[in-house]
Amino acid sequence: MDSKLTAMMVDDFLHDPVLAAKVVLGITCPPHMEVRLWSMWTKLLTIDNSGFGSGKSLATAIVSTLRAILMRGRTEAIMGPTFAQGQLAHKYIDLWIDTKPIVRSQCIFDPRMGLPSRAHSSQAWEARFKSGSVVRTIPPDFKGGGERAGSEDWTDACFDEVTKMPDMQIFFRQFVTRVRKPIPEEYAPVCTTMTRNEDPIFGQHIYMGGTPRYVWHPFYKSVESAQRRIQNGSTTDDVLSFNHKDIERFFPEHPEYRDFVNLKRIKLIEEGLPRDVAQQEIYGFWVKDSSGYYSQADIDAARVEPAPILLGRE
Repeated sequence: MDSKLTAMMVDDFLHDPVLAAKVVLGITCPPHMEVRLWSMWTKLLTIDNSGFGSGKSLATAIVSTLRAILMRGRTEAIMGPTFAQGQLAHKYIDLWIDTKPIVRSQCIFDPRMGLPSRAHSSQAWEARFKSGSVVRTIPPDFKGGGERAGSEDWTDACFDEVTKMPDMQIFFRQFVTRVRKPIPEEYAPVCTTMTRNEDPIFGQHIYMGGTPRYVWHPFYKSVESAQRRIQNGSTTDDVLSFNHKDIERFFPEHPEYRDFVNLKRIKLIEEGLPRDVAQQEIYGFWVKDSSGYYSQADIDAARVEPAPILLGRE
């Protein structure tokens, strides 16, 4: 494939992320992934409650990489409940840098080593591009109150496994608030009634992906709020939920979609889970209550906080 990226190509890709994924990354997306990419590309907030194996982590890598290549001066954050979770997307990005000519041609190269400029340290994982944009992941540092993120400025953020964040208050206070980096003036909004930050394509975007839990989980309030805004006419929010069946039904006409999902593994996992947990993890449903006699909420409410460890007591 030709590694050149012309101005006309950039304009086409900016207005069609599915085409960009096909040409730049060589990925032919199943219909559910097309819907997901369009949502992440044009909605300022996307909440994705899809089940296991539907491609949420892959989508964060696709969108972050395309934005960093096609748009100037952006910081694309990819974060998870652990540093390792955020690094998953970088494994896709590293592969594309090594194997996809257009991606490699848009990387900044280290003049001493003659290799693409990538950072894989304990402080951050980064991929830097000629556009002046960077895809960046840092340790979430929940034990330290998330203070490490205090000096970060992100244009967009993809939060993976959001329902597994150890502390939702820290998540919203320290991470979501970092999506604050100004949009360069060259990207004028499409409508005079909106700011550059609110532009559907060039504005600041947040993606929150994670398998559902019980409806008393703190994040469910965010899901309900987004759904209410959509019902009231919001065009900047989206709530998605897909599972393996949304891919499987296209197998007869598109056998290549089998690469997107491991049905044998999903079946194995489903067989080992209680029904309500399988509804969450596999099928992407928020579950009202546990299938046991006592609800999980009642069980949790009956527990006391761990007693403090007394050191040096006489």
